Amino acid sequence: MEKDYLLKTKSVLLDLNKCLDDPQRIGFYNVNSNIFSLMFNGYTLKPEFSMILPNQISGYFTNMMWNISRTGAYFGDVINYYKVKDIIECSKNIIEILDAEILKEKQIDENDFYTNILTACSLMQANYAYHDRNENGNNVKIKEDYRNYYLRDLFDYKGLYVRGQEHQGTSQNGKASGEVDLLVCRTEHQSKIYIEGMNLYSVESSKIEEHYEKLFLYDASVNKNNYLLSYVNVVNFESFAVNYKTFFEKYLGKTRCSSIEEVASDYANIKVLLSESNCNGENINTYHILVLFEQY
Repeated sequence: MEKDYLLKTKSVLLDLNKCLDDPQRIGFYNVNSNIFSLMFNGYTLKPEFSMILPNQISGYFTNMMWNISRTGAYFGDVINYYKVKDIIECSKNIIEILDAEILKEKQIDENDFYTNILTACSLMQANYAYHDRNENGNNVKIKEDYRNYYLRDLFDYKGLYVRGQEHQGTSQNGKASGEVDLLVCRTEHQSKIYIEGMNLYSVESSKIEEHYEKLFLYDASVNKNNYLLSYVNVVNFESFAVNYKTFFEKYLGKTRCSSIEEVASDYANIKVLLSESNCNGENINTYHILVLFEQY
């Protein structure tokens, strides 16, 4: 649900509690009407609320709202068999859940999520366990999935819904669902941001194209901000970044870039480029985040 919609619903529930605290229940019918308009389809809660509210709370709230709406709410501590204090407590529980959803909306906002993902990449970069290395004369290369999982766990810790390796959209051969590296969601069932991660040891054209195009193959609804992460192990990071940008400036694949520019980063060994492309008349932003993992 959009943040404004959640804030409006929270405001109406606060009005309900204020109204119930008033012995005269002034404004009850107006508040009641607003609640049904925002939260109900007929006799049932709207699906978006059913998904986020526990069954016990949603069941109690639904039955309570319909029962007290029939008789009004003017006098006493009990309204049609429902204690006023229990109604207020239920409303407060719902407000707490809405607050958590509002926070997720804020976290997943474009600018805020951009900050989060850069911070997560820098934390992973500082952890030598995620760097390629030599052990006992053997070259150990860290799988991209392990790096993706690290980011997934950090986002999960931040309270976002994060799913990984989910079958969704269309695969590259066009015949089956694709496998999404990471999918950051507003709710458990609503997609928002797609993330593809890959290990790069040079500007590997076919590999970059494969992962870049996956973002658009998977994203059937076409979200407007997606992320392509490159876990880079090269000798000259500056030269790599220039060649990577040149690759997309000359890119002739299915989803071409109308522009690609470097974005300022607070990290010397993390470079960010922002490309724009067009999909069904909509401008789509892709953040290309290049993270240097030096070998140890």
